[in-house]
Amino acid sequence: MEFTINSKELKQAITKVRGVTGSPISHPAIEYIHAKADAERVAFMATNLNLTAICKVEADVQAGGEILFPPLCVEVFPDLPDGDVSIRCNAEKIAVSVGRFKSKLTGLSAELYPVIERLETYDQITMEADQLASAIRFLLPFTSTDKSRFELDGIFWVLEKHRMELVSTDGRRLGIVWNGYPEDSFTDKHEALVSTHTCETLLKTLPKSGVVIVRFAPRRIEFDMPGQVIQANLLTPNFPQYHRIIPDEQFPEFTVERKPMIEALRRVAKVTDTELCKVRMKFNGDTITLDGEYSDKGAEGEEQLEYRPLSDETLPEMLFNVHYMLDHLTTFKGDILKFGVCKRKPIIITCDEEPDRKALVQPIRPPEEDES
Repeated sequence: MEFTINSKELKQAITKVRGVTGSPISHPAIEYIHAKADAERVAFMATNLNLTAICKVEADVQAGGEILFPPLCVEVFPDLPDGDVSIRCNAEKIAVSVGRFKSKLTGLSAELYPVIERLETYDQITMEADQLASAIRFLLPFTSTDKSRFELDGIFWVLEKHRMELVSTDGRRLGIVWNGYPEDSFTDKHEALVSTHTCETLLKTLPKSGVVIVRFAPRRIEFDMPGQVIQANLLTPNFPQYHRIIPDEQFPEFTVERKPMIEALRRVAKVTDTELCKVRMKFNGDTITLDGEYSDKGAEGEEQLEYRPLSDETLPEMLFNVHYMLDHLTTFKGDILKFGVCKRKPIIITCDEEPDRKALVQPIRPPEEDES
């Protein structure tokens, strides 16, 4: 195998797949990167057996073939000087040269690499890359970090005819994004739980524009983008019945500017108990009061900001985890947020500028209610 490739494109390809390499404990060859030269391009592939990343780059291929690049290549290739990189492989020996730099590496036979089959039977939809990236960024903060709750360690996809919902929750807060799509390529309902690691990897590789073809198979999902493919095993879809958490009734609502609300909460959070992280939200006239305290440190703080009620209904006092609330507020991008509040019910947060998404935060039950 012999080919010449632009060093910048080689670096980008290695960067895109390097985070997917696995441990030799699982398979002796998956810490290596598979390279295959064919016609006018080279495909670089890495896998940990649950997640696979493929990046295809144009190259001047003098002789086709395939080999496994050693783990050391992820250290050597990103630091190569600019220019055309010549790579020649003879058996397991790899000669690399660019400018005045030359190196020899030892790889492995490609026959040792596990066989990664592309999906053969699947349903698919087409999404705009920027919309998918926006949805993932919004939902990732609410996936569970509790390893004992693996059924919450990802983003849950629900697809029905012309409608798609993406959901994440850690049991205390929930985010949901929904979208329509014109394709009618399938009639059955699809449910897929895509791991947090897969979503994080996908977010790093999604292009800023263009489309992504998303293919669904019974136990796998594939994201096909220009020049690259991400394929992953799905988690067991034992996701909770999240629609039961979303209240059907209309709550009293108010709007508030997002940035001043975030800034106020951040200041109050600094004088709030770091374990319970409780902040109280009280309403008086056209003013919200946010207050917190850290009794062990003898500290307390409050801040007021203006809001606009959307009805004459009385807005109840609410107690919530300030960090959970901040996670939600910072994932929205619009200037004005709408809150729906009702005693003992999840706080609902929406934004008219982003009508495709909704966030819920479970309030903390006040101590006085526990005593009653």
